[in-house]
Amino acid sequence: MATLQNIVFVTTFAGLVLSIAIILLIFSQLSHDAKSLTFVAVASAVAAVTFMSCLLQFSFQARSTSLSAQTLLEILCVPLFSLPLLLFTFTVEYLSTWTRERRIIQAIYAAQVIVGSAVLLSHGWLYNVYFKPDGAIAFSTSVSLLSLLMNTWLTANTWYGFYIFIRLTIQQATKRDRSFIFGVGLIYAGLMINSISVIGQYSIGTDFLVAGVVALTRPVLKQRLFDPLSQ
Repeated sequence: MATLQNIVFVTTFAGLVLSIAIILLIFSQLSHDAKSLTFVAVASAVAAVTFMSCLLQFSFQARSTSLSAQTLLEILCVPLFSLPLLLFTFTVEYLSTWTRERRIIQAIYAAQVIVGSAVLLSHGWLYNVYFKPDGAIAFSTSVSLLSLLMNTWLTANTWYGFYIFIRLTIQQATKRDRSFIFGVGLIYAGLMINSISVIGQYSIGTDFLVAGVVALTRPVLKQRLFDPLSQ
C-alpha cells in the first residue's frame, strides 16, 4: 500500500510543478490577451486542484491531525467545480465563437460556481471524509435537495461543455488543432473520471487534468506567438 501512496503523491506533486511552470511560461511569453488569460485560468484551477491534492496526501502520510481532511477536500472541490466554466470560456474564446446565448450560459455557469462554493465551504455537501489504508480519500454526500441539485448541475455543466466543444471543433474546421482537441478532451475526461467515486478517490482524474493542460500549451503558444497580427 505504501508504494501506491507514494506513486499517488509523486504524480500529484509532478502535476503541480508542471502546472505552475506552464502558468509562468504563458505569462512570460505572451501578451495578456483574452485567449492567453482564459488558458491561464484553466491552468490555475488545475494547479489549485493538484496543490490541494498534495496537501491531502501529505496530511494522510504525515498522519496530521491539524489538517482537516474534510476542509481540504472541500477547498479542493472549489477549483474543480469551476473548471467546467473556465474550460467552456477558454474553448469559446480560443475558437472566437462568442454569441449572446453563450454569454448567458457563461453567466449561469458562474452563478452555479458561486452557489456551489458557498455550499461546499459551509460544510453543506460533503461529510464523513476519511482516508482508506491505501491512501485513497473516501467521503459521503448529503442526500438533501441542494446536494442533488449540485450533482445535477456539475454533471450537466460538464457534459454540455463537452457537447459545445465537439460541436465547435467540427464547425471551426480551419482552426482545428490536434493538440487543442486532445488537450481539452483530456481535461473533460479528467472531470468525468473525478465524478466517478470509485476512480476519483485516486489521482487518476487529476493526472488527466494536468496532461490536458500540458497538451494545450503548444497550440496556445503557437497561436499567440505566430499570429500577432490577428490582434
